[in-house]
Amino acid sequence: MAKTKEEGGNVENPGADQRSVTKASEGNSPSRRTQKYDLLAATQCARTGRYLDFYNGRRPHSSLDGTTPDQAYFTPLPIRMAA
Repeated sequence: MAKTKEEGGNVENPGADQRSVTKASEGNSPSRRTQKYDLLAATQCARTGRYLDFYNGRRPHSSLDGTTPDQAYFTPLPIRMAA
């Protein structure tokens, strides 16, 4: 419940006191948010890396005659002998 002016509350915006209490009790300090973000970023990076490994290394592509991009681009081309 909002405090009255006599109790030191904000008469202009009675909900302001409640919001400040809620924000203070959430426990999301800047360092805690940074830790959560770092964990999320690391997780997303790992997922992206696994997907790229699958897409380029194990998934055959019809436009590459059924080979994977890794096979198509990293397999040395045969050496042609001069006639």
